[in-house]
Amino acid sequence: MKFPGVLLACVLLSVTASAQTEVFTTSDKLTERTDQNSAQNFDENFAEELHPIDREVNRLMEADESTNGQIQALAKGYELWDAELNSAYKELMQAYSNNEKLKATLKEAQLAWIKYRDASFKHFEEVCTSKDGSMYRVFLAHDRMDFVKSRALELRAMYGSFTETN
Repeated sequence: MKFPGVLLACVLLSVTASAQTEVFTTSDKLTERTDQNSAQNFDENFAEELHPIDREVNRLMEADESTNGQIQALAKGYELWDAELNSAYKELMQAYSNNEKLKATLKEAQLAWIKYRDASFKHFEEVCTSKDGSMYRVFLAHDRMDFVKSRALELRAMYGSFTETN
């Protein structure tokens, strides 16, 4: 007795599914085209908003999608963000040139951040080496790069705030 009920349910689901396909085919194509255009516009807008260093890292990662290629791209990103951090620090110190107390506290803060960075990197490495899989090497490289990037952007923001008000 239950068999005919199951068969009827399958037939109804099949008819409903094919009716929806026919009814929404044109709409789906329009939605798909709109979604593709939206995705393309989002990608273009997102790319425009990316920092040049991030665009370079993305380019390198797309050029070599192997694990080693990803690690090398992220290592290059780390190198570029570290240079940006040092540049931002020097510019901020220059902006503070008329105030020795500001220079001294920035230097103290940066030295403390370097100790924090080193301890954090050690922790990142311990976490990643405790896991199996090559993807954790990529995660480690990304975390290191992102950590330095955050500080570089923080110093740039400090510079912008200080020079904007003076």
